[in-house]
Amino acid sequence: MKYTTKKFGAKNCHERTYENGARVFFSYATPVGAFMPGVGAVRTTATYSRTTSKHVNMWSRDELCGFATANDLKDFYHVCEYEPMWTRG
Repeated sequence: MKYTTKKFGAKNCHERTYENGARVFFSYATPVGAFMPGVGAVRTTATYSRTTSKHVNMWSRDELCGFATANDLKDFYHVCEYEPMWTRG
């Protein structure tokens, strides 16, 4: 699925926005937050480095976030990247 990428604050974090309106937030190469149309925003419950924690806190400050496991975020990212038939419900 096509997406656009924008830098988000710090140099090692970015957000991908997909055609279906989904957004995935990365710290380095790890998906740590997501916005899902019809669901809302979630951030990881996993503990990473101090820097990644700062990235997540910076991103989630702009969103009203629920929480998701690291595996849930990786699964969501996988669906956005590799399953182009997934669309807004």
